[in-house]
Amino acid sequence: MSSAVRKRIQKKFKIRGYTLRIDALDPILSFTNRFLGAEDEALDLLLDHLQSQSQKLGVKSSILDKEPVSRVIASLLAADDAVEEDFISDGAVSSSTSAIRVIDAF
Repeated sequence: MSSAVRKRIQKKFKIRGYTLRIDALDPILSFTNRFLGAEDEALDLLLDHLQSQSQKLGVKSSILDKEPVSRVIASLLAADDAVEEDFISDGAVSSSTSAIRVIDAF
C-alpha cells in the first residue's frame, strides 16, 4: 500500500510540475497519513501552499527536497492544531480525525 501511495504522491507532484527527491517523500507520506480518507485533499492543499511559498520567495527550481516540504508541512500542521484548539476551547466536542470542517460565513 505504501508504494502505491508513494507513486500517487509523485504523480500529483509531477502533474503540478515538481520533481520530488527521495528524502522529501517521507514527510509528505506522514502528512497525508494524518488525514485518512482525505489524502488527495491534503496533497492538493500541500501543493497549493508549496506553489504559493515558491512564488513568494521567487524560487525557480522545480526540484523539491526535504527542507522546503518540511517547512510547509510544519506551517500547515501548526494551523490545523490552532484551529483544533479553538474548536475545543469553544466548548465543542473534539474528534482527533475531522474530515469536514463547516464554517458559517453568513
